[in-house]
Amino acid sequence: MDRRFREELKQIYQTPDPVGKDAFLQELEQKAQRSPEMSGISFLGFLGYQVPYISIWNWLLGASVFALTLLSVRYADGKAVWAAASFVPFLALAAVSESGRSMQYGMDELELSARYCLKTVVTAKIFIMGISNLIVLLACILAVEAGNRTGIILNGITIMFPYLVTAFLNLWIVRKIHGKESIYVCLGVSAIVSGANVINGVMERFVLYDYLGTAGMLVLFLAAVLLTGRECIKFMRQSEEYVWN
Repeated sequence: MDRRFREELKQIYQTPDPVGKDAFLQELEQKAQRSPEMSGISFLGFLGYQVPYISIWNWLLGASVFALTLLSVRYADGKAVWAAASFVPFLALAAVSESGRSMQYGMDELELSARYCLKTVVTAKIFIMGISNLIVLLACILAVEAGNRTGIILNGITIMFPYLVTAFLNLWIVRKIHGKESIYVCLGVSAIVSGANVINGVMERFVLYDYLGTAGMLVLFLAAVLLTGRECIKFMRQSEEYVWN
């Protein structure tokens, strides 16, 4: 391509000068000074902004799990711990579903270009749902212990372990399967974990506890905590990248 031709192309496709650039930048700066949302907020402040965006069904589910646990303590005749352990997998399902909503509905690439990146939003949602679910779980453990007095450590492990297993598996599924299909697979996994605890309740024995004892269950519980935490970190790191299907 000769020089003359290149010059002609530059004249034909010449970029127009920006109009009102300085006024626009000045107005943007003034808005940033007046608005705390645009001038920067702390992480706790950002969490406060994210809370209203959490689906109300998640809060209703947490309240329902605690209410059902209280009813089990009163009417289940010593099987309340198994009832609570059967309910909590769906808490984990709700938390993972809420945190991965952008990926499930194909909005992840759009949110990557937003002011608050997708990783920040996902981290905030995981933190909010994790803290709220932890409060519900602790309330359930205390309620079961107050009703049955079978040992708070064993009750805690019995209730927390299904939650951690479900959270770990569902996070792995959401990372590997993109789109709305992942939530159906997660629902199936949660139902299986819940059903296993129903069977344990009918048998009135914790099969894993029979083989491992208290010390072994503590080790297994800590392993579940570490694996779930590791899967959370992987999930958040994946939210930094574009996923091409």
